[in-house]
Amino acid sequence: KKTKHRAFNIGHNVATSTLDIFKVLKQELNYKKEPIFGPEVPEVINIRLDYSLAKKELLWKPKVKLEEGIKKTVEWLKKVEG
Repeated sequence: KKTKHRAFNIGHNVATSTLDIFKVLKQELNYKKEPIFGPEVPEVINIRLDYSLAKKELLWKPKVKLEEGIKKTVEWLKKVEG
């Protein structure tokens, strides 16, 4: 069944571990604590978003690397949130 709405992955098509994302956020937020790992295997170890549908239908492609995108997002949030 066709719908009016679509979901698109917006990413950079490179597998990235949740730990790598944590490290970038830690640096950008000047967060001092270390991550806490549970004894169980995490559900998601690496994240890789395939943006091919967004590229095809929206003519979208990433212009910045993940680290730069996180940095810009943190800067924007600090600006709008004070």
